Amino acid sequence: MLGFYTEPKEFGRFSKYCEAHYLPPALDDEQICRVLIEWGKRLEDKPVLFPTSDYHASILAKHREELSRHFRFHWVAAESLGRIVDKAQTSRICHQAGVPVPRTHVTRPEENPAKLAEELSFPCLIKPNRSFNAPFPPKLKNFVAKSPDEFLAFYRVHPELMGATVCQQIIEGGDENVFQCTVLVRMSGEAGTVFCARKLRQYRPGYGVMCFGRSEENEVLTAQALRFLRSLQYRGLASLEFKYRAEDGRYYFIEMNPRLPWYNGLFADAGVNIPSLTYLDLAGNDRPEPINARQRNGVYWISFKLDLGWFVRTRNTGRIGLLDWLRSVARARSYAWFNWRDLQPFLRATVDLLGADTWRAFGILLRSSPERDADVPEPRKSPKLVSRRSWAARLKQL
Repeated sequence: MLGFYTEPKEFGRFSKYCEAHYLPPALDDEQICRVLIEWGKRLEDKPVLFPTSDYHASILAKHREELSRHFRFHWVAAESLGRIVDKAQTSRICHQAGVPVPRTHVTRPEENPAKLAEELSFPCLIKPNRSFNAPFPPKLKNFVAKSPDEFLAFYRVHPELMGATVCQQIIEGGDENVFQCTVLVRMSGEAGTVFCARKLRQYRPGYGVMCFGRSEENEVLTAQALRFLRSLQYRGLASLEFKYRAEDGRYYFIEMNPRLPWYNGLFADAGVNIPSLTYLDLAGNDRPEPINARQRNGVYWISFKLDLGWFVRTRNTGRIGLLDWLRSVARARSYAWFNWRDLQPFLRATVDLLGADTWRAFGILLRSSPERDADVPEPRKSPKLVSRRSWAARLKQL
């Protein structure tokens, strides 16, 4: 297997099954295609391509004709992909497919933030209207405006984002109310493989990636995901996220990614090897495979480093104590990097885990009066709003 990486902490590149090659992040679409094609020409048969980000999926869509001469891959028409990564358009697709979606407002460049703040309900979630190549503050996936003052402070610091962001209703509930449904729609159009997982913890808390979760079948989610994908006439891999709202008992669509989620090792550990089935579908293999295999429920997956980060960031909220957290960690049987048959990714990840940042985290845990984490707001001691000046300073730091 050939793998291309851009970041040093992509530990899968150390697998004994992977021949890893560095792909400089500065390369543009055309240059990435040339690199892929050059490698494709060296192989006797057309290899199967798996995109690992929305950006890479967009490259396959835009350069399908050229790349398909050398590779096999599930491709999404550029128009359909645009509707998927554009959060304004996905909201309209949900309405058409009868899938619940949070109230969403697409900002316009000429819009007045003060007037908009009067129309929105708070707290509200501000996020880029595209899932990649969006002009959003670095290392910030989204921003929660808890009040009109915080909303106005955000756009005062980042006026260029008016017209490049959406403001969305926040669905009440904790990380444990977030679910994901991964679907393989085969080349024939058959949606034969579905896997549902429940996030129990995310990093960063509230609006991040899964750091601890479990396999959990959900017929309602499956039906909603398939309705959404049929409305797109979609082919290939799709990972759809929903959040359960206890108030009305409905699952609200949050986002979709046209690829495997990062915790995809859980699939094989829970009995449904979606990456393998995807390969067989693209390779045209006629060997009988359990396409409709049922997943095993209750298989726990963990990324220890990110889950430790979750615990450090939430230690003052009383959500869970140290012993209870350690007990929950011990339930994991599926891991981000650990596999007895292929230890190098785990060993490399462990070396990284033992770096300075992790020792700092443990130091914080051991202090009787831990220092405040910069990304976790202090509990408010009075109902007064945070001043505009302090919020502007905080946003500049982001």
